Amino acid sequence: MTGSGRAARESRDAVVAGGGLAGSLAALALARSGLDVTLVDPAPPRRAATPGSDGRSLSLSLASMRVLEALGLGPALAGDARPITVVHVSESGRFGLLRLTAREMGVPALGHVVPAESLLAGISERAIAAGVEYLASASVEEAPLEDGGRRLAINVAGERREVSARLLVVADGAGSKLREAVGVGARERRYASEALVTTAVASHPQPGVAYERFTADGTLAILPRAGDRVGVVWALPEARAEEFASLAPVDYLGRVDAAIGGRLGALAPAAPLKRFPLVETRALAQTAERAAIVGNAAHALHPVAAQGFNLTVRDVAVLAECLAGAADAGGRDVLERYARTRRRDQARTRAYTGAVRTLGDLHLPMAAPARAAGLFAVEFVRPLARELARQGMGLAPRPLPALVRGAPL
Repeated sequence: MTGSGRAARESRDAVVAGGGLAGSLAALALARSGLDVTLVDPAPPRRAATPGSDGRSLSLSLASMRVLEALGLGPALAGDARPITVVHVSESGRFGLLRLTAREMGVPALGHVVPAESLLAGISERAIAAGVEYLASASVEEAPLEDGGRRLAINVAGERREVSARLLVVADGAGSKLREAVGVGARERRYASEALVTTAVASHPQPGVAYERFTADGTLAILPRAGDRVGVVWALPEARAEEFASLAPVDYLGRVDAAIGGRLGALAPAAPLKRFPLVETRALAQTAERAAIVGNAAHALHPVAAQGFNLTVRDVAVLAECLAGAADAGGRDVLERYARTRRRDQARTRAYTGAVRTLGDLHLPMAAPARAAGLFAVEFVRPLARELARQGMGLAPRPLPALVRGAPL
């Protein structure tokens, strides 16, 4: 991604620190809400990624897709997004099964799967088109308060630039130093497990079907991608992750095939295998004076329920909604309204993710049959199944953000 070509401005409505998915999306949403926005990205200028080079697949809920489409990203996602019409949850070696379908929920799709690199490229391009000033190879090094805002010292490729911003959006990741700089601490929980992430080619793909499989080793998710490709995410104990990562790619995918019961036929590698340590982070506050905290800097969730980025999308949607038309983008009343509005959804999503993670982590002798029985129970109690589907789609609790409802900012 290249810069917008505009001269640097010394005063901005908002500066977003962090050029990943959360920061780029926040910059786009705030620009669409009418603010002058600068995006500060530590990474060098982006170039087109080689398809499949990342390997990460993002499962976007129905609510997230509505937000992205409302922000003008529909055309950018059209070629890469693949619908999820069935979620298939099962216990390896047991008969327990839960199926959630788009037809039952009365929607075209429960969500969509997109490659992470494609989504980031689309958001970045759309943000520049919306007028966001993009600073590559840059970082916010100081952010003291001043009258009516924060005085930011930004290092841009080794050169210092000072900018006054009414609002600082902290989106620099789970280990955010800027979050600490604005006075907000965080709780961190490290798990003795890792996520192994890759993309594979399936000889018998199942279009529209997303699988979640509880195995003796950990929770395995397989997501539909374009054509015959699937995204693979397996949360494993550290020792098992080390063992599996040391295998030849085709041998590792043989383990995946066995764990999923051969439902997709033979699997062949289509991207490098990547390892991510599993850490949950929760900021002790979502805002500080003249600052809002979003993305993993606010809450990094366990990936097992695919809720982390989807929660961020809803956070960003509400932040943009609160700021649209506000006389002071970083005013205390605006930020308090944002934090208050998001509290219930964030707590509910953390609880939902924690419950799914706990189910997958139970390795007691009776855990597997108990999970299988639980899946059967939910399968037959359809109101409960539909409530779980609504949570997964990002449509609970209400009221929904304006962008999810299709209302303008």
